[in-house]
Amino acid sequence: MSRFVLYLLALSALDVKAADFNHDIVNALIHRTTQQVTYDGAYYRLEYPGGDVPANIGVCTDVIINLSFG
Repeated sequence: MSRFVLYLLALSALDVKAADFNHDIVNALIHRTTQQVTYDGAYYRLEYPGGDVPANIGVCTDVIINLSFG
């Protein structure tokens, strides 16, 4: 019985973290809609580490990656 209770507690903790993550992603997506982003498929040479394209341009992958960084 105690294993079952521990299992339920562990699942509820994971659910809380997933809810926080989902909330953060949704907020980042909503914020992104307020910014002017222009599609630009040109090649950009990036500094390493930490290089990035300018915030106002990008392709779909840039938008998704930037969302994950907040």
